[in-house]
Amino acid sequence: MAFLLALLRVVYFWLRWDDYSVSANLVNPTAFQITLGCMGVFACATGGLMLMKDTEKKVVKMLGLMFAVLPQFLLTGFFLVFITFMNTATQINGLTSMWLCNYYVFWLSFIGLLFEISIILALYRIVISGKRSYSWGC
Repeated sequence: MAFLLALLRVVYFWLRWDDYSVSANLVNPTAFQITLGCMGVFACATGGLMLMKDTEKKVVKMLGLMFAVLPQFLLTGFFLVFITFMNTATQINGLTSMWLCNYYVFWLSFIGLLFEISIILALYRIVISGKRSYSWGC
């Protein structure tokens, strides 16, 4: 499942290569940077899924799920905190107009986070139910 999530990230990255960037500069990642990013997604997803698989406690399963989607979770949290801080700071100093930044980028990353969580939970349910049905036959 972790490999599928990393593969999904790479496919999404290649599809959106020239469509959207948060940088004003031209971004040309190398093959090493793309591979390193995929390995990070794979490592986080594998660690989180191992936590989810090896425990019976719901809290630890939720922590494993959060660890499995950690890169997207951190990105979403960063956008939420940064945009909220920028909007609050501009209102405090009064030098700029109110609500300078909108939450469009946050909602993009949040939808991606929900999509990844739903994919992981659906695949996890299929894999776990498949193992349980095989164990009844033994």
